[in-house]
Formats: sequence, structure tokens, C-alpha cells
Amino acid sequence: MARVEAAVAKIPGARILNDMPEFKGKAWEITSKMMQYNRQWILNELRSGRTILDIGYDAERANPSIFYQREQKMIKNYLILHPL
Repeated sequence: MARVEAAVAKIPGARILNDMPEFKGKAWEITSKMMQYNRQWILNELRSGRTILDIGYDAERANPSIFYQREQKMIKNYLILHPL
């Protein structure tokens, strides 16, 4: 998130998902709840017409996060279903 926060700091009015609740449960349950929360946030942003800025893959990671992967798929599918 440090990369995202740094990128957002340079863009006036930009927003990020920074209010993720602290979910409880088993690890897979927490991840599932976080994914659902993230999905709803992205969907709301897309529906509002806001621009989604992709700052790209994190070169420090061996694999992109599951959150980033899902966001990419959601944006692609949303644009197919709701062309500009």
C-alpha cells in the first residue's frame, strides 16, 4: 500500500481504499471478507464514474496480490459490460 499511497499523494482528489475493517475469523475467512469489501469498493468507484488509475505491478513482489488481480478483472469486465 505504500506505493499506492505515494502515487495518490501526487494526484489531487484521488481516493484509495484505506478504511478496511478489521475482520475476525480464520485466515481464509478474513481474506474472503476483505475481498468482498474490496470488490464492493471498486464496484462503487466504477459505478460513480471515477477514473481508476493503475500504477502497475509491484516489481518487489514475485506475484501480484490477489486483490490487484481481482481489481484488474473487475475493471476489464466492467468496461466490456459498460463501454464508455
